[in-house]
Amino acid sequence: MKTTDLLEYFCDKMVGPVPENGFESDGMTGCPDVIAGVDCRPAALFHDYAYTIGGDENDRWKADRDFCVNLLLCGLPHALADVAYRRVRLWGISHFRYDVPPRRLYRACLYIRCFFTRYWI
Repeated sequence: MKTTDLLEYFCDKMVGPVPENGFESDGMTGCPDVIAGVDCRPAALFHDYAYTIGGDENDRWKADRDFCVNLLLCGLPHALADVAYRRVRLWGISHFRYDVPPRRLYRACLYIRCFFTRYWI
């Protein structure tokens, strides 16, 4: 999804940094883009942009919290938005553009991710 494809309606509703014109998102990585009949791509677009901007762990926490709020604004039920939030907190660490990566936590998450990628595909 590109920023230009995003309806103005969603741009006005979503929280977090607004993606630049022409920014492209791959949608919800590792999940379907439509969950329970709700199109979650607008929330994923804002979340991917926040991850592209990067920063420190507080910025990542804010990006993930905004992602959960945006999923609710798209119409996803609270329980499903909570599951998506927990997934992105667990697996998103290697996708966030850290100024300085948190060493131990970052390395542990990469090992876990490599294990699941290797043995569960």
